[in-house]
Amino acid sequence: MQIFKSWMQKKPSVKTVAFWNMMGSLVNAAVSVLLLMMVTRTLGDEKAGIFSLGFSVSLMMLTVGMFEVRPFQSTDIYKQFSFSAYFTFRILTCAGMLLVTAVYLLFNGYSGEKAWVIVLLCLLKCTEAFCDVFNGQAQQNDRLDVAGFSLSVRVFVYCAGFLVSLLVTKNLLISCGVMVVLTLLWLTLFDAGTGKYFEKCRIVWDKTALFGLFKSCFPLFLASFLMMYINNAPKFAVDAHLSAEYQTYYGIIFMPASVINLFSLFAFRPLLTKLTAFWNEHKCKAFLSTVAKLVLWILAVTAAALLGGWLLGIPLLSLLYGTDLSAFKSELMVVLAGGGFNALCVLLYYMITVQRKQKYVLIGYVGASVTAWILGDRMVSAYGMMGASLTYLLSVTLLCLLFVFIFIGVLANRKKGEKQVG
Repeated sequence: MQIFKSWMQKKPSVKTVAFWNMMGSLVNAAVSVLLLMMVTRTLGDEKAGIFSLGFSVSLMMLTVGMFEVRPFQSTDIYKQFSFSAYFTFRILTCAGMLLVTAVYLLFNGYSGEKAWVIVLLCLLKCTEAFCDVFNGQAQQNDRLDVAGFSLSVRVFVYCAGFLVSLLVTKNLLISCGVMVVLTLLWLTLFDAGTGKYFEKCRIVWDKTALFGLFKSCFPLFLASFLMMYINNAPKFAVDAHLSAEYQTYYGIIFMPASVINLFSLFAFRPLLTKLTAFWNEHKCKAFLSTVAKLVLWILAVTAAALLGGWLLGIPLLSLLYGTDLSAFKSELMVVLAGGGFNALCVLLYYMITVQRKQKYVLIGYVGASVTAWILGDRMVSAYGMMGASLTYLLSVTLLCLLFVFIFIGVLANRKKGEKQVG
């Protein structure tokens, strides 16, 4: 305990903060890849399909539990809301998450192993949502290293426990339960423990504070939920029209698309402060020049991913996951193209946020979500795996186009206003 106390009281170096922040981001991006690989190699394609669907549902439900409070909490440096308010609000959002999960299961008529896998994975993500409110508290107190360390070690611990359980029991439900238990232990022993060094929490029913958090975070939550739905709509259609192993195949070929987004985030997140300064100081040429360079970077990463996917993608993925994917080369290329458009969507989302017009992004998300909902069942029932891949590509392409129109519209309005002032 003394070592733990001295670590919490010691001011971290910039390198330490950067290292653990990067580790947390990488581990968080890789966890779904690693878990699906473990299930595929240990239990086969059918069980992996059930797990892939369950994990996708849990990620969508996690947006309800998180409610996009973390960005608001971590930047609340003047303590507009107490940590007790954030903690109480997280209790409410996690209760809402479990309620939505139950409604989702009843609406889709899931039962047996598939239903229990979804329940356990949603419980895992619910527990992680509670961990996140403490991690947000650490970041709010300028200890991003603590938050990154917690995320990195927590994921490593429950992945290791999941793998050992799979190898010993060969039972997916038991192994998912092990992850929940290990995460609960980490929440109790580490995250709640670190929180005591910043501010002790208690449940407070301050209606003004709770409604203030809801009002501040609801637009961001809705955008996050719809984006998650857009990404997962093809998987839901696959579950409705194809056998379980196809869920595994689609989950595997979808993984490389997230790599494009990861490399894109590494490029433009460090430039957000500079871009905000350019926009606020009316340096339009510098702003547009930087955005253009970031677009070119995304296009280059996407081109590299498409080339690598064409030459090595299917053999490498087949080797890693121990399953034959040779029939899905064209689908992989379509999904990778969709990954490029998705990365452009994320960039434009941030740029529209810099322009302080983020309320308009909901127009794009609603339009793309409706498109994904309409296309999903029809495309998958008609074209199978290619239909799922095309649903993803068309949805994110539409979202990208809508964001482009919004971005250009905001620029045009600013230039018009500057001319009138001049």
